[in-house]
Amino acid sequence: MKNLDGFIHFECKMNQLGHIAWSGETCYPAGSGAILRFKISANQSYLDHLMKELEDIIYTFPVIGEQS
Repeated sequence: MKNLDGFIHFECKMNQLGHIAWSGETCYPAGSGAILRFKISANQSYLDHLMKELEDIIYTFPVIGEQS
């Protein structure tokens, strides 16, 4: 198995109206490779499906060790 430490970073912010601003960054190889930065805007209606997809990613690439 592989972990995603250093490969993927996600952040999201939701305002009071339910609009969600996602931002992320990937780097391969981790720490010294090509970087892809992206931003996505959505609303809460997509949240259930998106959470399922994120859970699938975490299942495939589990977090190993302590979180800081």
